[in-house]
Amino acid sequence: MVVATRRIPARLLDEIGSLVANMRKLAASRDASLGRFLVSRHCAVPTAQFEYWYEFVMLDQEYYVLVLQLADILRERNPEFPQLLPAGEAVLGQ
Repeated sequence: MVVATRRIPARLLDEIGSLVANMRKLAASRDASLGRFLVSRHCAVPTAQFEYWYEFVMLDQEYYVLVLQLADILRERNPEFPQLLPAGEAVLGQ
């Protein structure tokens, strides 16, 4: 079986590379924020716990937006790429 290949334009490669770099930076911040939140559950007052949780949630949403943007780019190139659900719309049991 012969598989047809298409060249990916340089502009698209740059866009994907930029998104992935931003995702990696944000993932590091997100992971650190999650760690702070988890530690705060054992040693911080409820107000501080809320602040750490809020910080994590905001970073998590920013990260998810980048994931959706990357998925959209990949879906444009390959319509068979799976559709991602918007945040909060996970389908349980599938």
